[in-house]
Amino acid sequence: MPNCLRRRFTFWKPAFGGWRMITAAVLFMWGLFGNIRSDFISATDQDKWRLPVLFPQVPWWVVTVLLLVALAAILEGGYRSHIAIVQGLKRKYIRRRRRVNRKFMAERFTLGQYAKELSDANVEKGELEDELHAVRLKAAGLEAECESRISEVRLEASIKDAQYKNLRTLAERDSQEISRAVRVEDCSIQKMELGSETPHVHFQFTIFNAALYPIGLETKVGGFIRYGNRRLTGELAMSAKWPVGNCQRHYIMRFEIQQWLTKEEAEFIAGDLSRPEDRFFDFEQMAVTVRGGSGVTVIEPKPLRFEKFRGIDKDGRLH
Repeated sequence: MPNCLRRRFTFWKPAFGGWRMITAAVLFMWGLFGNIRSDFISATDQDKWRLPVLFPQVPWWVVTVLLLVALAAILEGGYRSHIAIVQGLKRKYIRRRRRVNRKFMAERFTLGQYAKELSDANVEKGELEDELHAVRLKAAGLEAECESRISEVRLEASIKDAQYKNLRTLAERDSQEISRAVRVEDCSIQKMELGSETPHVHFQFTIFNAALYPIGLETKVGGFIRYGNRRLTGELAMSAKWPVGNCQRHYIMRFEIQQWLTKEEAEFIAGDLSRPEDRFFDFEQMAVTVRGGSGVTVIEPKPLRFEKFRGIDKDGRLH
């Protein structure tokens, strides 16, 4: 019998085997209907309907014992078949329960895996949110820094623009009035020879270039110098002791002027006994021209201005 039928028809498997139980049932029925007379059937009908006697020479009590044995075998077979059915159902229930358990465990594992993945996703989401918050804070800081830097740059640009305008104004003023930016700071008498054959006086001047351009001096000196109320008629010349061609901005430069004297002028200066405030060399009428330095052509030449002092006396005091 196929295994599928064996598992399905388990009640055909009694203690003595399925076919033995069937044989015992047939013998039981035969002995029952073949050896027991029925009071409800007539004599003629009994001969007609009665089955042939299986064991005519065996006493009735032996047949009864055999029938009881066959009935016991049938009952035992039924009981065992019932046990087999119950065990089969139990095994089927166990198998189904195992399948359900496996499926439940699989679903449980899947749910646990999903829960773990969801937890990991939540953790990753939290980390990403923290990173996003940090990036936003950093972006806000950078934005504030950029705005501050932009405001600083704008302020610097406005300052530089104002400085440029101021410098441009100063440059235009210096180019037109260079003598206002060049100051005569000091003067000293380097040499004074009044008793020689060629009397002369050497004046050394110090100037400061406050202009925006490099400056220079013309080597030709114009005008004249007074001593007291007397005009000196001797020649005025620029000494070659100091280079005067180029002085950078915010630098000082020295130059020397030679005043040649006549003998009468030398004797007048040497024998002058007038008041001290009238005994000095006056430079107001002397013209020393300031021009642009090397390569500078925008400056209009102008004479120096002696604003800090007017002259110097024989003893070297400024007036």
